[in-house]
Amino acid sequence: MSTTPKVSVIIPVYNRVHCITDALESVLQQTYRNIEIIVIDDGSTDATREVLAPYRHKIIYIYQDNAGPARARNNGIMRSSGAFIAFLDSDDLWSPEKIEQQVKAFMEDPQLGIVATNVMIRYPGNDVPTGFEAMDTAAIRERFLDEFLMVTSSVMIRKACLEEVGLFNESLYYAEDLDLFYRVARRYHARILPAYLTVNKREKEKNLMTDPSKRARLVADTLACFETLFAYPENRTKTERRKNRLRTFYRWIGVSDLYANPKFARRYLMKALLLQPRDWRLYVPLLKSFVLPTAPYHYLKKVKMKVARDTTAAAV
Repeated sequence: MSTTPKVSVIIPVYNRVHCITDALESVLQQTYRNIEIIVIDDGSTDATREVLAPYRHKIIYIYQDNAGPARARNNGIMRSSGAFIAFLDSDDLWSPEKIEQQVKAFMEDPQLGIVATNVMIRYPGNDVPTGFEAMDTAAIRERFLDEFLMVTSSVMIRKACLEEVGLFNESLYYAEDLDLFYRVARRYHARILPAYLTVNKREKEKNLMTDPSKRARLVADTLACFETLFAYPENRTKTERRKNRLRTFYRWIGVSDLYANPKFARRYLMKALLLQPRDWRLYVPLLKSFVLPTAPYHYLKKVKMKVARDTTAAAV
């Protein structure tokens, strides 16, 4: 293999006119130069196409009808010509040396199938590090059973591995990344680099849990992914690990949805309690879901947000 193998960067985009160029610029500023950039426009209805026009000589632009991130990424993979595939969400960013460091890791280990980096999760006004130590194959396979270990925008995969394990599961709109990354990691060597080379941007006010249709799909897809994960032969007997994974997820859904939909939150807090009745952290949010109606929650939350905005404006 060439000492500078080509890396195909797959960027799905849907109505991200406000940030897609920042993502692109972070790719164009990479210290590693043998890169092709494939942008899959997943049926955007905003000005994404127009914003990308000045970059058309630097990227491969593909438009498809809206079908979700899994199909968009698969479309990009099938059009790619690189030995390695790197994924970047349209609202995320890379440090300039990100690809260079990952390719170096791949060149050192021919059996390496997937490499991720540590990630800085960027909320408005606050950065939160993922905090993973350097991690290799055995530890990664185990940790996959307990948490979402690899942020999609931090991942690079050896393309040849996908010929054996397959592409993203297009029936999943959520958790499709966990599904694929575990399939690669269970067959090939895996590594997480300790350096923070990826920025994953989050917007607090646009909480996924406030959209009922997306919330229901998120829950269904994630649970389906968990069932697949624990159905592999090496995981079938790990029943306690499965229960803990479900309990943690149910608790997260319940706490996240408490203000927007107490009744929905209550359902998942109860599911978590059935799996672990001694998880005392669940009782306070569960009580709140009964005693406080939805309207006051929304009102108090809006007041709190307004006070925060007014305070920020006054400080400026």
